[in-house]
Amino acid sequence: MKRLLILGFCLLVALPTFAASDERPSPESVKQLLEATGSRKLMDSMLNQMDASMQRGIEESLKGKYVSPAQQAIIDDMRAKFVTLMRQELTWDTVEPLIVDVYQRTFTQEEVSGMLAFYRSKVGKSMAAKMPQVMAASSQLMQSRMSTLIPKIQDLQRNTLHKLEASEVLQDPSGQAEPSTPASQP
Repeated sequence: MKRLLILGFCLLVALPTFAASDERPSPESVKQLLEATGSRKLMDSMLNQMDASMQRGIEESLKGKYVSPAQQAIIDDMRAKFVTLMRQELTWDTVEPLIVDVYQRTFTQEEVSGMLAFYRSKVGKSMAAKMPQVMAASSQLMQSRMSTLIPKIQDLQRNTLHKLEASEVLQDPSGQAEPSTPASQP
């Protein structure tokens, strides 16, 4: 009985410690963390990288093809509208509350406080300052990798389409088998 009382007392003393470790972080502490990590600058940098990546993608897709000045104007207009739309829809004021909510649902106050302490340290500040460079370099590497991957994906799509067209039996939406007709015939 004495052991049960001691165990019960220990649990009562330790309970606030366990409960505190599961405490949701305050919105203020998450906002401080986002500021310390330079998240707003990182998002702006990401939008700039997206614009540059889109420009490279357009240039890559048009490589070796003639584009008239009128067509180029249409392409440039579309790109400008796309970038404007992204910048209007992904403002920090609209994105920050979403990020704060995700952090609050994902991390405890103890974890946010620990990250905040790190990002306020010399090493943490250095990491936050260099993260846009890391993101830009990573984006360029992924763009380069995608330029070799996209033709392979397109080949896979073409081969699959040819196999479907060549198959003798296709399924209609009801699941019934019916003879296939060549795609060029009505």
